[in-house]
Amino acid sequence: NDNDPYYLMSRGFDTFGVPLVLRDYQEDILSRLIDGEDNEMFCTSRQIGMTLLMRLYMVHCILKGKSVVVVNNQTGCKNSFDHFSEFLHNIPYYMQPVVKDVNVSNLSLTFWNSKVVFSNRVRGLEDVDVLIFEDAGYNSSFENQYTSVMPKRFLYPEDKKTIVQSCASPGSYFNKLYQGNLDLTQTIMFDVFNKNTYKWDVFDRGVNWKESTIKTLASVKSFLIEYECCMDDKRLDRSEKLGNILNK
Repeated sequence: NDNDPYYLMSRGFDTFGVPLVLRDYQEDILSRLIDGEDNEMFCTSRQIGMTLLMRLYMVHCILKGKSVVVVNNQTGCKNSFDHFSEFLHNIPYYMQPVVKDVNVSNLSLTFWNSKVVFSNRVRGLEDVDVLIFEDAGYNSSFENQYTSVMPKRFLYPEDKKTIVQSCASPGSYFNKLYQGNLDLTQTIMFDVFNKNTYKWDVFDRGVNWKESTIKTLASVKSFLIEYECCMDDKRLDRSEKLGNILNK
């Protein structure tokens, strides 16, 4: 089936000149994106291919005739628009969705029966087929965007899908939402996501890679946040104090 991302992969789908063969955990992520709950939340390590999987899922939505809106801050939207546009060019031509219009000013691409928009605003997005909050932990507007659109979105039929994705981000609304660390009213209204965590060790890496990465980052705390998906403030504080002692 040409609409099936697994088929696209099996036909030699190529991303930026590098053949991408799905690993087990990537198949799991893609399965959750396509067949999972209406509301899926992902806290993911860096460098596990999440961005490429999200782009592949977006192509799947386009081929299924579903419109997609990716929400981020202004800079993130521009970067994602450029990345996705380049991504489309790397799909084998016989699989590429037909583009009717590209609007660089509005960061949108219109296809025959669907549309992809990258936006830092959520007004009027309550009924979009697929709503993606990308890099939510690093978007200072995420809380306002999320809390303004989601109550209205819940009023629509169940075939609407919402995805929230980010690395861990200390103190952010994304972390609070992921942990369920909200007040009672917000928890009842917003704690509706199926939550998925994918750390660095889902990949074929070992202790040597971990030690090398920590040395490159020059921070155990940064590694815990960016690769271990750590949201435990006490653990992060302990790691920071230990790092300060070791660096003296």
